[in-house]
Amino acid sequence: MVLCAYVSSTLSVCLWGVLTLDDMTRGDVPLIKHVTTVSDYLNDYKSQTDGKTQDDYSRKFSYYLLSTCWKKIVKRITSWQAMGFIHFLTTILPKELERRGQAWGGFPTGIGLGDKTLMDVLHKSHEHHLIPSLILNHIPSSQDHAGSFRATGIQNLIDISVSASKESKPDSESKLAPAPLFSKNTILEFHHLVVGAFGGFAKAFLQIKAEYSKLVRLDCQALEM
Repeated sequence: MVLCAYVSSTLSVCLWGVLTLDDMTRGDVPLIKHVTTVSDYLNDYKSQTDGKTQDDYSRKFSYYLLSTCWKKIVKRITSWQAMGFIHFLTTILPKELERRGQAWGGFPTGIGLGDKTLMDVLHKSHEHHLIPSLILNHIPSSQDHAGSFRATGIQNLIDISVSASKESKPDSESKLAPAPLFSKNTILEFHHLVVGAFGGFAKAFLQIKAEYSKLVRLDCQALEM
C-alpha cells in the first residue's frame, strides 16, 4: 500500500528527469552486486543523522530499484491475476463494505511503522496537491460508488495524517496517540485509497514502458543518422 502510493508520487513528479536509456536498459543485476548495493545503502542511511540527507539517499535508492526492476513490475501488473484482483476491488459496493466493517472486530487499536509511513505520504501528497492525480483520478468512474467518493475524497484519512504530523513535532503539547487510518469510520475511504493507489501504481509503470519505447526509438533514429 505505502509502496504503491510512494512509487506513484515519485514517478509522476520527477521520474523522466532522472532515468536515462542506459538506466532503463540496465537489466538484471547479479545477486551479489544487488546485495552489496542494498547493504551499502542501509549502512549509509543509518550513519546519517540529517533528515534531508537520509531523504536524498532514499530517493536515489528508489531510482536504483526502479531502473533495475521496472520490467518485471510491468509484467506483473499487466498479468491477468493482477488486473483481475484490481478489478475485483472496484466491484465491492459501499454498503457491503460498511456492513462488514460494522460486524468486524479486528480493526487496529494503535499504529505501527507502516501506518506512520503511509500517514507521512498522505500528508506530503496533500501539501503538494497531489491527492487527485495520485489517488482520486484512478477510481473507475463507471462504478456506482465512484462519483460520491470523488465528491468527498479521502478527507478523513488526510485529516488524521495531518494531525499525526503535528502531534509528532517536538514542540507539540498533545499527548494523544494518533488515530489509526483503518477503522470502522474510515473503512470506505481506506478501501478507495487502496483501489486508487493500485491504479496509480499500475499507470505509473505503464508510463515508464511508454517512455522507454520512446527512448528506444529516439536512440535507433540517432544510430541511423
